[in-house]
Amino acid sequence: MVMVIVSMLTVMFIGSVGIVSRELHITSDATQKERIYQVAESGVQRILFLVENADYTLDQLVALSGIPTSIADPVANTAVGTYTLSVVKQGSGQAVDVISLARSPDDRFCSKVSATIKSPSGSAVGPYFAYKWNRSVCPVDTVAPNSPTALPAGGVYNETKNVSLSAEANATIYYTIDSTDPTTSSTVYTSPISISATVTLRAIAVDAAGNVSTIMVEVYTIDTTPPAAPVASPAGGSYTSAQSISLSAESGAAIRYTLDGSTPTVASALYSSVIAISSSKTLKAIALDAAGNVSPIMSEVYTFAFANGAPAIDLIGQYVNRTDNPLQALYAKGYANDANGSGPIPVNRYGLYHPWNGIALDGLGHRLFIGDSYNSRVLVYNLNLDNTLPDPIPDNVIGKTNYTNAGGLPPLQSRVGRPIALAYDSTNKRLFVASDGTHRILVFDVVSITDGEPAINIIGQSTYAATTPSSCAQNGLNNPNGLEYDSINNRLFVADTNNRRMMIFDVRPVSSSDPRLLSGDKPNAINVLGKSSFTPCGAGVDLGSQANLEQPIAVLYDGTTGRLLISDMQDDRVMVFDGRPLSSSDLRLAVGDGAQAINVLGRGDWGTNADGAVSINRLDNPGSLALDLPRQRLFVADKSNNRVVVFDITDISNGENAIGVLGQLSFDSSGGGLTQSTFAAPSGLLYDNTNSRLFVSDWGNNRVMIFSVP
Repeated sequence: MVMVIVSMLTVMFIGSVGIVSRELHITSDATQKERIYQVAESGVQRILFLVENADYTLDQLVALSGIPTSIADPVANTAVGTYTLSVVKQGSGQAVDVISLARSPDDRFCSKVSATIKSPSGSAVGPYFAYKWNRSVCPVDTVAPNSPTALPAGGVYNETKNVSLSAEANATIYYTIDSTDPTTSSTVYTSPISISATVTLRAIAVDAAGNVSTIMVEVYTIDTTPPAAPVASPAGGSYTSAQSISLSAESGAAIRYTLDGSTPTVASALYSSVIAISSSKTLKAIALDAAGNVSPIMSEVYTFAFANGAPAIDLIGQYVNRTDNPLQALYAKGYANDANGSGPIPVNRYGLYHPWNGIALDGLGHRLFIGDSYNSRVLVYNLNLDNTLPDPIPDNVIGKTNYTNAGGLPPLQSRVGRPIALAYDSTNKRLFVASDGTHRILVFDVVSITDGEPAINIIGQSTYAATTPSSCAQNGLNNPNGLEYDSINNRLFVADTNNRRMMIFDVRPVSSSDPRLLSGDKPNAINVLGKSSFTPCGAGVDLGSQANLEQPIAVLYDGTTGRLLISDMQDDRVMVFDGRPLSSSDLRLAVGDGAQAINVLGRGDWGTNADGAVSINRLDNPGSLALDLPRQRLFVADKSNNRVVVFDITDISNGENAIGVLGQLSFDSSGGGLTQSTFAAPSGLLYDNTNSRLFVSDWGNNRVMIFSVP
């Protein structure tokens, strides 16, 4: 029998999974393994329990069996910490049942107990062993902890990093940064590790049982050297055709770029494929390496000289007979698809018959509208998401219920007569259609289109059946040939051609959900140009050459500059007026009715009639106008010279020279033709600012041609 003086006992429980309720004993005799004996002493024995898992309650940890006990300092059952209990002394040689565990039944795990018994003086008397009452030995903890975790993780950085390590509770972390494997003799982790050079950080976690985790390995590369600037190919310069720009940088570096001249940042567009540039741009780019270092800025400027006489890249309307492929570009054929039966080809889905001044683009809805004037219809083409034309086959028709109807009269709410001009309101999804034969403008709701749908409003006539031209009324029209919608102020500019005046209407909608005109049908105009008042009008009313309009045929408004440009066909000139309104609530012209023009193109001064001369600064029967807004290039359909001329109107000077021409190879030629690069009386224009493309109604060749004009 082994006699032990028991003065103080500390018991540690590790683990949280329960076992079947059994008695547990402490002994110093490895052969006895059952009971611990006490000598007869007076006084009280004190037993300390260190509880490290809150799953154990005090009642579960300690239940003294078969002996009188008293708890000197009761504590809360769920607390984690050290508990001291008083145990009444037993007689010498008496067995003491020290602890009885009561846990949820689970024989798969036995809580590990370590014990140290100390004498009254505090010196250790152990070691001692802990066993189950049924003599089965508790298993040893051999489960290794998880590897430590580093934050931030290894990687490439461009600055010093303070790395924090973490592991399981009560585990100690040992680490190295010299590429050796860590052991329990390595540095103990206590605070974040400062890493300012390229190193390999290795670490292990060691738990209370001495189990060692696998080695965590994190490689930190500290790189503070910025990469070289990207390189563009081809480099910036002056070009006459669109360019595909490739960017390159050091291996592994990402490239961010801008095309508007602004400084690129890490949030700018990410370069992934060639960049198509078809208009003057300033390309700037930076390279960013894996560490986040930023290169110097690359800057390349691309400009484009206008290519005189350039060929078209596509066309619409050249369908000559029913055996031809309507998807094939047939530049050498220009027959009319005649609604009246006088031409070689009857009206059909693919062809056009004298398209005049009616081309409009719905850039948001990706639709193209073409006024097929002599076929009395408006054709609607669905575009790709980038607003390019997928094929020359229309998807809807306005003014007819089908593509083979040849009739244009009588005028109805759903018929467009001879659609001579178009204007599109992208905000309210409205299409304005001017008909010169019925002297009116129809307003269509084109949120969605049904073939042959009726108009929602009429301007210029009081009923849809009326066809009488107006004689100078404030709400009447006589052969309107040109339209322009002011999207900023909800104004419609109308070239009232035979009344020799420009009319301006307030076309605000009823509401954002009701596109009908707030002013109703046949509204009064709010302003007039070309005449001092709404009456009288027509021939013989002359305000002088700087204010008078002889044959206004087309109109264009630039909301960024406030300039209003009007083609005065008979006087072979384009006049420039101040078109700004008084205010956002008062849409009348700030300059008032009958104002004088501020500039003129096509003539050297206000008193000189060019009479159709062909040169770099003259016009002969100018028609439609189109504006390249970013570069302030004005395209003018110089109808009788069979060309489209281009002016730089950044700063306008009277009679200034053109900077480019289409349809002719030089400024001193005017002959028409039926080829990929020539016209026969071009009349209508539309410029697509997004794709730098110009649509031209080639009136005499019964087609619409598309040009790339960077």
